[in-house]
Amino acid sequence: MALKTSRTLALAISPPGPQEREANLLASRLFALTGEPTTLALPGLIVLAAGQAAGKTLDSSILQGLWEGIEGGFSSAGLAVGSDGCLVLEVEGPLPELRERARGFLPSPLDFAPARAGAFFLGIHGSSREALRGQIARVAIPRFSWYAARLLLLELDGDLSGLRMLSYTELGQSHRKRKKRSGIHPPE
Repeated sequence: MALKTSRTLALAISPPGPQEREANLLASRLFALTGEPTTLALPGLIVLAAGQAAGKTLDSSILQGLWEGIEGGFSSAGLAVGSDGCLVLEVEGPLPELRERARGFLPSPLDFAPARAGAFFLGIHGSSREALRGQIARVAIPRFSWYAARLLLLELDGDLSGLRMLSYTELGQSHRKRKKRSGIHPPE
């Protein structure tokens, strides 16, 4: 399906339901503890790239090709502080190659905090994070893995810099075929 848009687009990975739920529950727990709305900006998604597509026509059927040749599964790897000082749930797996391909798909790359993270973005910037360190340390961090996933083409709307009142519309998707069993592991 060809799309013509002048808005901000993003490519994101959505894990299968149980794993997405675990990431969402973590974001909800952090929000309940901190009241920081950026924890809920894009729960359950790993944003690979974002960009402006002013006047460009994008064919969402190309999404399936982004999966070709990608080997290995994904797994959560614990909380970390991302390059821009925000909290993330790190993910191990073939993300670097997927992120590179995603950047090539979008015509005009955009500097967008969740895309820089390369992980589940949980927000909570520097000073807030430091002030809330004790509360965050009490949150059980889920361990989960998956192979099957959806690659989503999203149209973003709202405050992209402050990540408040952010919403998205799904414009296209591509399913990665399941090769091995996904799983959820008890928190450590």
